[in-house]
Amino acid sequence: MKISNIRELKKKINFFETIIFDLDDTIYSQKHYDTPALKLVSRYLSKELNINSSKIFNELRSLKKIKRGKHPLLVFDKYLKKIKIKEKQKNKLIKKSVNLFQSYNCKNLKNVPSLKNIIKYFNKKKNLFLVTNGNISRQKRKIKYLGINSYFKKIFILDGLSKQIKPSIRDVKYLVKYLARRSKKTAVYIGDNQKSDKAFAYNLKISFIYFEFGE
Repeated sequence: MKISNIRELKKKINFFETIIFDLDDTIYSQKHYDTPALKLVSRYLSKELNINSSKIFNELRSLKKIKRGKHPLLVFDKYLKKIKIKEKQKNKLIKKSVNLFQSYNCKNLKNVPSLKNIIKYFNKKKNLFLVTNGNISRQKRKIKYLGINSYFKKIFILDGLSKQIKPSIRDVKYLVKYLARRSKKTAVYIGDNQKSDKAFAYNLKISFIYFEFGE
């Protein structure tokens, strides 16, 4: 089912006992991480390539769409292929750019709109979990600065390296066992991706709510 606003979401999830959240573009709008992180990379590339940083940013932003864009490595690789530089230099710039993007401190997330109040409200009333795909250190920083870390029974960060990403449920064994001891009719996964998030809920045999944070 699709939910279009926060008030409706709060009302709907009140019927469930176990509520599992996605992170990016569900609890907050991912643009609040991607945009400043890409600006940081743009300033670095501007110094290295002697190209205006605003011009670089606009191209990177067009390559990494606001919603569920490409992996940063692919974005930077595609951009730098347009620049006439040696392969060795290109690889060096890609590596540094990915590192800058992944390590952006994101303290600005303390002040962005999010579902924090809803999560806090249901913290004592429901069983809350968080399952997100992405770089582990990056996702941990997002969770920290959004101020939601303490509200979940368990947080799963699936990086695609040591742990398989959604829709796989291989590396959320604790959650699978937890749900097996309860009625799956009372559990729901909330996410913004109609493919991977919906398939993840299907694999867990629980309900799915499609919700995309609009700010």
